[in-house]
Amino acid sequence: MAIEESELEKDWRVLGFDLALCSHYHQERRRFFERWNRATAFFGVIMGTATVSSLLGKLPDYAVAASVAVTIVQGLNLVIGFSRLAWLHGDFYRRFIDLEMKWRETQRSKAALNSLTNERRKIEQGEPPCLPYLVRRCQIELMRRDGYSMSEAPRLTLPQRFFAQYLPTLSYTSPH
Repeated sequence: MAIEESELEKDWRVLGFDLALCSHYHQERRRFFERWNRATAFFGVIMGTATVSSLLGKLPDYAVAASVAVTIVQGLNLVIGFSRLAWLHGDFYRRFIDLEMKWRETQRSKAALNSLTNERRKIEQGEPPCLPYLVRRCQIELMRRDGYSMSEAPRLTLPQRFFAQYLPTLSYTSPH
């Protein structure tokens, strides 16, 4: 009986870490897309103002370059949908936080573990593909926060850490 309880405790702890990891990951993605949305909006305002000023100041070459730049940046924002993606990841963040709170309030049992795992899988059905270096970076941050030994943490090179929001990789296995 003691073996089953220790296995349950381990599985329960792993589920809690995974829920925290999922919420942290989506929080990072939400912040990333919000920053890009604000940056493109700011760029559009600045370059739009520069275009008007150039036209009034009789600098048509600068006005054309500024208007082309605004068109490209705003087109990227429209196609990629930074605000939509920020909202999407914000929604996943909230759903994983709600599930983590439920995990904290639930009495440990095999049935509860199975139920919470099923709820997690339902949320994951709608998730976009994950960025593995970002997952690893989030794992490192959570392990540091929770006092784990950093010798157990995944390793990332400086470029992998810096470009984690951009780099997909084919040789990645999910931690789930």
